[in-house]
Order: sequence, then C-alpha cells, then structure tokens
Amino acid sequence: MEGNIYYIRAHDGKINGKDGHEYDFSRNDLKNCVISDLYEGDSVEFSVLIDNGRRRAIKLRKLGGQQSVKNRNTRPGINPAVKLDNFTEQERSIIHKLAEVFYVTNSGNELKVGRSEYKYCFVKPTEDFTEQFNLQREIVVVFSDYANFEPRSLDAAGMIIEKQKSALRLERACNILMSSDQNIESTLRDILKNDLNMQVVIPFSYQEFSRENWDKNSIINRFRAFFFDRDLFDQATPIEKDQFFFGRRDYVQSLVNRARHGEHSGVFGLRRSGKTSVLFAIERALERLGEHCIFFDCQNFHLNRWNELLFQIINQVSEHYNKTINRKEDDYTEKNAQVLFHQDMNVLLKGESRLTLLFDEIEHITFDIAKTEHWKNGGDYSLFWQTLRSYYQTYSDKLSLIIAGTNPMINETPIVNGYDNPMFQQLTNNTYLPAFDFAHTREMVNKLGGYMGLKFEDDVCALLNTDFGGHPFLIRSICSAINRYITEKNFTKPIKIEKTIYTHVKGEYIKTEADKFCQQILYVLEHNYQTEFLSLKRLALDGKDDNIDSTVISHLIGYNIISENNGLYDFKIEIVKQYLKKKFPYQTIPETREERLTEIMNRRDRCERGLRKLIKTQLLAAYSKKDAKTNVIAALRDKRKSEELSYDELFDANKNELYFSDLIKIIGNNWDCFKNIFERDQRYVGSTLNIINALRCDSHAKDVSDSDFAQFRASIGWLEEVLQDFIA
Repeated sequence: MEGNIYYIRAHDGKINGKDGHEYDFSRNDLKNCVISDLYEGDSVEFSVLIDNGRRRAIKLRKLGGQQSVKNRNTRPGINPAVKLDNFTEQERSIIHKLAEVFYVTNSGNELKVGRSEYKYCFVKPTEDFTEQFNLQREIVVVFSDYANFEPRSLDAAGMIIEKQKSALRLERACNILMSSDQNIESTLRDILKNDLNMQVVIPFSYQEFSRENWDKNSIINRFRAFFFDRDLFDQATPIEKDQFFFGRRDYVQSLVNRARHGEHSGVFGLRRSGKTSVLFAIERALERLGEHCIFFDCQNFHLNRWNELLFQIINQVSEHYNKTINRKEDDYTEKNAQVLFHQDMNVLLKGESRLTLLFDEIEHITFDIAKTEHWKNGGDYSLFWQTLRSYYQTYSDKLSLIIAGTNPMINETPIVNGYDNPMFQQLTNNTYLPAFDFAHTREMVNKLGGYMGLKFEDDVCALLNTDFGGHPFLIRSICSAINRYITEKNFTKPIKIEKTIYTHVKGEYIKTEADKFCQQILYVLEHNYQTEFLSLKRLALDGKDDNIDSTVISHLIGYNIISENNGLYDFKIEIVKQYLKKKFPYQTIPETREERLTEIMNRRDRCERGLRKLIKTQLLAAYSKKDAKTNVIAALRDKRKSEELSYDELFDANKNELYFSDLIKIIGNNWDCFKNIFERDQRYVGSTLNIINALRCDSHAKDVSDSDFAQFRASIGWLEEVLQDFIA
C-alpha cells in the first residue's frame, strides 16, 4: 500500500492511504529510515496490519527519489529545470529577486478563475526562513497582473494547491500574492485583519521590485509584518480550514468512518468547545473522499415548523445535487409532509452514494429547551425526528446523521411529552469532544505561535494544558493575551515563551479576562441545563457531590470540566471553579469564626459605601445642596466640625467619619426621599439595617452564632439587592 504522511510526532504519525483509509504508524514500524527523516507530505510504502479493528502501517518505507520538505541546507536560488518563458519580463525580474531569499522549485501553468488568469510558481523557504516563520513546505506565489485588486485572486492559491499531485508538500497556511495594484498591501491588511480563517497572504506590488532601494530584506520585513502583526490565537469563529484545525483528527476520522458505514453519531460539548469546527472538519473530510454532506445550523430554523424544516432539507439536498424537485413549501403540509419527504429524498438520492446530514446547535429544535414553543413542547421535535428515523431505517444505505449539541439528552430520554422519543438510543456513537492532551496543545500553540514569532517551551505547553483542562478555546485565549503582552512590551520576535512570561500573563489574564470566557462557556449550561449548572456550582462552592444524579455527573465529566478519581470529584479547569466561587461568593457556610467575621466586614463595608452614594444622590434630588447638607449634619454627633465641610466632603471617607448608625439615622429622618428606593415600610428597613449594624467587626470579642449569622446574611443580601446600582 502507498500513501502520504499527513501528521507526524516524535514517536508516531498517521498516513492517508491511497485506498482512502487512515493508517497509524510508530517509529518501530520504519524500514529504511528513522522518524526524524520523515515529514508531513512524504510519500511512503507500507504493509497493512489490522490490530483490534485499528489499521496500522508496518514495514514502512520512504519512497525514493524525493526530498523531505524539511529545509536543511536549502539555499536561495532557482532550480535549473524551472522555465520562465510564460512570464513577462517584469515577472521574471521579480522571480529572480525572490530567488535571493527562496529556492524557486517550479513554475506552473496559467490558472483560470472566472474570466481572470493567474500565473504562478513555487518557492521553498531556506532553513533560516523556516526558523523565523515556521514555514517548512513550498509556498505558492500567485501573479495577478491587474491594476485593481480582485478578491478572486485570494482563491487562486488554494485552487493551485488542489491541482497538484504533491499537494501535501505545499504550504496551505500561507501564500505570496504579486499584484499590479499599488495599494495591495493596505487592501490585504484590512481583509486579513477581519478574517482569521483566511490563510496568511503576503502581498507585494509589481512596482516594489522595480524600486532602486529594493533589497531582499524587503521580503523578510513584509513577512514579519503580516505574520507577526496578526493574532492567529484570537479566533472567535469556528475553524474552517484544515491548516488551523488541531488536536481532534482521530476523533473526526472515527466519525467520518462511522458515517460512511451508516452509523449515526453525536458530537457533544459545552459552548466554545469546538463542536462546529469538528463538523466543518467532517464536512471537508467527507468531500475529500468524494462523499456527500450537507450542514444545517438549527438556530436558523427554530422558527420553522417541523414540516417546513423537512422542506428546507429537501430544498438544500436538491441544490447540493443540482436536481430539481417540483415542490413548493406549501405542498409540505402537516398531513402529507412525511410521505412527500420519503418520495422526494428517493428521487434526489437515486443513483447517488450515501448522504450525511450534519445538524449543529441541536438545542434550538429540542424538547424542553428550545426557544420556540412548538419545538419546546416536544410536538414538532417528535414529528420531525420521527420522519427522519423512518426514512433512514427504511433506506439504510441512503442516509447518515451527525448531531451536535451540548449533551446527549436527545439520545438518553426515552419519553417526550408522553410519547416514545424517536431518537432514543439512535446515536450509536454518542461521544463528547475530547480535551486536548499535551501533544495537541504543543502542536497548536507552536504551529500558530510559530507563524507569529512565538516559540512555546515544552514546560509552558504542559502548564497550558493542565491549567486550562485541555480546552482549546481557553488555551488560545491565554496565548492571545501572551501575544498582546509581547507586542505591548515591544519584545523582539521570534521569542521563546518561557515560564516567567507565562506566569506573569496568566495572573493578569485571570484578573481581567478569564471570567468573561468562563461565562461564555457555561452560558448554555446555566440557561438550558439548570440541574447540571446547580450541581457544578455546588461542587465549586463546597466540593460536595451528595445526591447529585449520576447522569448529571456523567455529563459534567463528559464536558471535561470535572474529573473523577475513586469516587472523588475535582475541577479540571481551575478558572471555571474560581469563576463560580466569585459569582456566588456567599453561599457556603464559613467553617471558622474568622471567616465569618471577614465576610461580615467585607459585605458590610461594601454596603456602607453604597449607602453613602445613595444618600448623597437622593438628598440632592429632593433638596438644594444647602438644605441637603443641613439634613445630613442634623444626624451627626460632631456638628461643629461637619459645618466646615462641603456637601461632597461630608461623604468623603478620608475627610469625614460617617458611621453606619449615622446613615441609618439620615435615612430615617428623610424617609420620604428613600421609601421608593427601599420599597418596604420604614419599620422593616430600620430593623434590617440595625441587624447589619449590630454585627460589627469590632465586636470580635464574641462569637457569631449560627442564628445571628443566618440573620445577617438574609439582611445583607436584601440590602445588596437594593444597592446593586451603587455597589457595582
């Protein structure tokens, strides 16, 4: 069997066989080489061994007559076999100048994209260039001899790569664009800044290479500007390109294989865990194998009724195969939608290989948690999935499903609204997204970081993986913070990211950014799966798992938020635990007297500052500043000293001591100013404020009883809610 290496590590790797299957190999399986001689893209020959259902490549031999894409000893120049006859004189001059930095390996034919034509060549980075920019494969150079930039020229490099027999030897993350547009640099900078899914395009104008002051450093500096100024870690949208997809290749391949064999799968995980990126990767993998696949984002269809959504599926299948179905949406009534769906799918899939439907954001059309009532009550849910289930069971060779959502309740719940759940135990591969391990983390941060001039040391990669629980989004977000820190400090790139830098940035990240990312990750859990959120909150606050449902525990473990060891549970992502503790700070009972007094002091002081702001604002709204000042002084003990202060200074803690008891008195003396704020009668407000005042921290000579502490918490909690606009 022959194939190409598409992934390799220090001890093992993976091969895409010519039969379409994926094969694993280890360094012990090599025949005429060592693993350091191999690289992604190399062609190999091997024998096949099936080991417990796993395909292994053994007796692996690197095919002769080829050079590795590793760039040891690569020097600038032009391969003597390269023919430049089809290039203009100006373009040939540009290529010769490129050859002062790169090794020009090949010149291609012209490529037509629409009405436009592009010439191209391939250049190989030197070892020095590889070290600076993490570029190891050959780079496509596209020539666009048009006075104005054409967006389609950005697609040319990808189309050129796909045409090559040795496409794996070409760099997908980067290409060079030569343009006759003199403003190409500023134009491309704006485009790339707003689309991080796009490969890095290094733009040059033809005119630049004709300037008298041009030298080869102009090329290096342009690469530095477009690589180092771009934050590839700051990726808020799903990954759409293979060159930026990391860590879950095995997972994707297993789902692809199951879909090809007619099995239905689930992809589950929390928000920002990478579900949509995995579905996109599955879509690309199936398309490479010549299989058919259609992606549906369910949040775009939750307003549709079940029969209307069936028509939408038929409509997209029709477009996919470029076949016509003479139906209108009105034809798909609730009475006949199921029958028409079977008929129309059979027409569209006649003579075609298996179709895989990918459903993302499944919560939007799922019972109990959908936003729209017709899906939430289970009626439309049952009829829709009943129709799909009926079809794939009747025509098992026609259709496969892959469903993505937060958790597998769609597969675990037997009864929905009093009826059998049509999707109960229908997903044979019911899996959560796996967390990254150390190798995945190191690959991602050093691949992306390498393009940006950042080299993460192995001990930092290990810390990234353990500190953030292998969560790729969180790992990228802290790496983005590291990149901003390097930029702000004007450190020279390339730079090694060592533990000292990581530790410093992590501290600032936790203070300023971590909470907002944790909130995003837990959003769906908090709003749609409250039992699970409350259980997670309980584990964070007191570490107790008593009476937590086993299904809930299995989901929390599946999300890779917590881990289990001999019946004990702990958080895999520490910042999530700390976020929950900060969000719900006073919901556990302090174990010691000191902890109780600390809570009393902190909450009481915070409310005291809030009361100062409230009183100052409300009195001014009701009285003139002079009368407001008089009303404040009337409640104070040291009236003579207070007379010398301005109204604002009366509330300045550095210039005037306003005790909690003084604030209570001011409110009581001016009740009409405050009654609409407190929305309770004066007696209740006064009593509650006195309870808070009675438990002062200077009363530390006595212990705080359980009943007193409970009464304090109830009182201070009410006051914090009243003052929420003044203590934020």
